[in-house]
Amino acid sequence: EYQRQGIGTTLLKKIVENINFPIRLKCLQQNVSALDYYHRRGFMTKGNGSSEAGAFFLLELESNPEGSLQSTTKRTNLV
Repeated sequence: EYQRQGIGTTLLKKIVENINFPIRLKCLQQNVSALDYYHRRGFMTKGNGSSEAGAFFLLELESNPEGSLQSTTKRTNLV
């Protein structure tokens, strides 16, 4: 019910505003719609693994493709 409302894009833009590249995340292999979402936004599959939740892909966004997630806020590392 919360898909396709721009919530994920808004969150991803905030992440881009606040951390440095590359951005890495894990996405469950069975979550095909999320994988498609991240790939459309420039994330590349860099590896895979398994966890208690199931098999996952390691995804990475190396830069902001064509400024699609452009930020006007200075980026800092959140560690």
